[in-house]
Amino acid sequence: MAALPFEPSAEELETISNYILWGKGANGKNAQQEKYVELKKWTSDPVESLEGLLEQPGFLEANLRRPSDPQTRIPRTVFNRAKVLESAPPHLI
Repeated sequence: MAALPFEPSAEELETISNYILWGKGANGKNAQQEKYVELKKWTSDPVESLEGLLEQPGFLEANLRRPSDPQTRIPRTVFNRAKVLESAPPHLI
């Protein structure tokens, strides 16, 4: 930081730190993967009971599903230009 010819703003410091932490080196790994820094883990402890789960601030009972329930998936439509051009009327082409 002493080698910089200017005083960086808070936004520039944030950008610099993101490059340092998440930028890849010559071997394709970032600073955390190289074990240069240890980032704080934000995982919570596993919940032991339903009462413990209900006490968590971010818990929503509506989000509970059985493990056997199928995963909800949103169908993604892919735009196919050739198919649309085939079915489009001539005045739109």
